[in-house]
Amino acid sequence: MRILSATLLAAQKKPDRLPYVEAKVYDYEAGIKRLTWTRLYEGSEPDNHHGIAFDGQGSMHRIRAAAGNILYRQKITDPGPSSDYSQWTQIATDCAGPCAIAAYGAKVYIFYKTTDNVLWKYYSSDYGQTWNNAQLASYADVLSLAACWWGTGNIVVCFALKANQLNGITLDTGTQTATQHTWSDGNHPLLDTYGIGATYNPFWPAMEVVLAAKESDTPYNHYDLFRTWFSSSYNFHALESFLMSPDGEDITYEYPDCHLPASAHSYETNRIVAVEKFVGTTAYTRPLACHMVKSTYWSDTTFTEPKPHPVIASGAWQSQYGLRLSSTNSTNSTNPCWWMERPDGVWRAPRPADSPLDLTRDIVSLAADSSQLSALRLELDNSKGQYASLGEGVLASLPQRNRSRAWLQDDGRQRDLRGRYLLDRFLGIP
Repeated sequence: MRILSATLLAAQKKPDRLPYVEAKVYDYEAGIKRLTWTRLYEGSEPDNHHGIAFDGQGSMHRIRAAAGNILYRQKITDPGPSSDYSQWTQIATDCAGPCAIAAYGAKVYIFYKTTDNVLWKYYSSDYGQTWNNAQLASYADVLSLAACWWGTGNIVVCFALKANQLNGITLDTGTQTATQHTWSDGNHPLLDTYGIGATYNPFWPAMEVVLAAKESDTPYNHYDLFRTWFSSSYNFHALESFLMSPDGEDITYEYPDCHLPASAHSYETNRIVAVEKFVGTTAYTRPLACHMVKSTYWSDTTFTEPKPHPVIASGAWQSQYGLRLSSTNSTNSTNPCWWMERPDGVWRAPRPADSPLDLTRDIVSLAADSSQLSALRLELDNSKGQYASLGEGVLASLPQRNRSRAWLQDDGRQRDLRGRYLLDRFLGIP
């Protein structure tokens, strides 16, 4: 039973009460804003390990590995549609592939595996104006790297993933002291790994980590996307699989990444991207995307179903090393945005939520749909043709409907929110 306020109860009992139905459409999925990506750059850089980060001035820093053991970096001040994303600066000739980047304030840190099979750091403390380099750790046979800043302090974490072991290397950027935290999950013995991503969540606080791996299991081995986290005591929690493909089905999941914006809004959450590879008769490589369900926790592994990423239309399915995510707040003339990149591409999506589509004035009837459990049927006035074509005009997006009911009163209107309904289908008018 729902409890109404005393004001609403009194209004409901009045002889002249006026029921009022309100319906609005929000461009959300599972309570989270859908992103509309725009490609800002389409280049010809070969696909390889890569990364993206933003410093405290809002400048974009990108890195990419290339043939011949070359490592490149790039800095874009106030990135936007007119920026030149094709200019790169060579910073190393001994990069064996895996690399990662993180930034906070004036500090920018790049990590990579060298041809001598150790991990190296290349770093700046003045927004990328001047650089230093030194060995980070003697940790061999790394297959992939990720990096993330621990909040607003001096600690940056480099995650190094081997075939059967994960290492969270904490680096104090004030003292340049690095400490390794190696870990393997005995309940999930890994045969091989295929990429890692990480993001900081101040709520715990902890690093939320996603990785791709092949697990040894009975009665069959399988390829998984796993989640774990790296706690404030620098310990890893047990692996949890949220996407799995049995060995023999020719499907693998590779090179994932995840990101949660700093100071995330209620309609934002941790987003995950990854590569799905199929090597069967009609082989393909395509990016997948999913995100956490609103008001759930990383430890719950409550993610939306991974599905092909919208950038497929731009040809991103050719990427073997996946996509990397980041975000910005308002800086200079740039609005808060989600950012995504690979060596030959840069995409951007606005962070602020759009205003909902208000259907209230056009409601003709609202009734329970007897053919489905907990479903409503909303009939709209289409005399002006504004609802004639799904995907056009006011119906450009109809993913979720919020419906509330209220009674009009002398002292204003109160709402009794009765629930949210996912839009299942739209029946057009001939």
